Amino acid sequence: MKFTCQRSGNCCSHSKIYITLTYQDLIPLLRATNSTENFLDSISYLRIEKTMKGEKRKQLLDQLVIHPLETTEGDVIPVLKKKQGTTQCIFYNSENHACNIYENRPLACQMFPIGLSEVNERRVITWNSLATKMCPGINKGEEMTLEYLKELTEKAEEYISDTNFKIDIINEETKRKSEKIKSKEGILTLLLLSHEYHKENQN
Repeated sequence: MKFTCQRSGNCCSHSKIYITLTYQDLIPLLRATNSTENFLDSISYLRIEKTMKGEKRKQLLDQLVIHPLETTEGDVIPVLKKKQGTTQCIFYNSENHACNIYENRPLACQMFPIGLSEVNERRVITWNSLATKMCPGINKGEEMTLEYLKELTEKAEEYISDTNFKIDIINEETKRKSEKIKSKEGILTLLLLSHEYHKENQN
């Protein structure tokens, strides 16, 4: 697998690309935005319609990989917001085709155009299905090393499985209380868990 970023900006401005957030992404995002208010303003909530069922729902959730939070606004998945009236990520600088939070960008951005697919109950590395149609960096430059791909895959597996575990706990707790939370309450709970995660990993 060969890839060298061509700074086309396609991945930062495609209408069908949503940057899902793992709970480990949240502290770096807070750091990049400098305040809780700015942090909350940078996040949108992709609603999974209750009417979407069966294979269509499964395909969407497989693509997004993160379990939805069950909130008063419906089943939602936290994603980076897009600039109002455009399909561009809120952090995309279209003048120089760069990311304004590059050092703190989420896992989904770090991985692109690499994707993970499930085959026989195992996740395998592949190209993101949208990337094959719009990313000019695929098959450019040198081969990515197996060590790099293994490290990236293990990181993704950890982030995704841990995030889904935390979200499932939050959903179970709201069911137990018979009182759903607001989307922002859900993301702030994940932010607190993210703080604990980064604190533990600094020691």
